[in-house]
Amino acid sequence: MLGYPAGASSMATVPGTFHNLLGQLQFISLAAACFVLARRDAADPARRGWVWYSVVTGLLVFASDVVFVLTFKLLDGGPVGLIARIGILVSGCWIALLAIRLMSKKVL
Repeated sequence: MLGYPAGASSMATVPGTFHNLLGQLQFISLAAACFVLARRDAADPARRGWVWYSVVTGLLVFASDVVFVLTFKLLDGGPVGLIARIGILVSGCWIALLAIRLMSKKVL
């Protein structure tokens, strides 16, 4: 989309527009999920570590999204792929660890 990666068309396409819109929705939703889980876990003192981990992850995901957009707009692309992958890596690790945590709970 818009010349990224090098050699791609510099015109907006319908799939590229959907990709951008859904990507923004994904990053915003992931950051929101981190904050919601942190608030939920704050009631349990045993989960204090998860509260901080979720808040930091939410902030990093949100920050990577903001930096991604600013880099794309102001620097005509720049290292947007790297910035996006930082957010993906951080949020993917949080999701994986959350899944492990939830799977390790005893089923009633």
